[in-house]
Amino acid sequence: MEKVKMIVNHPMAKCIVMGVIGSVLLFESHPMYAGMAFGYGLRELFLAFKNS
Repeated sequence: MEKVKMIVNHPMAKCIVMGVIGSVLLFESHPMYAGMAFGYGLRELFLAFKNS
């Protein structure tokens, strides 16, 4: 169970999910909400590669 929590809470998993959600929103003609989703996904991508 801990391994599943670790995978789900990893920033790369969030980045992929937000990319998919942003793509669906863009496909449904909601560019503002898609941009917000892509922005959050980009933030998570940067956090995944942060050296700390």
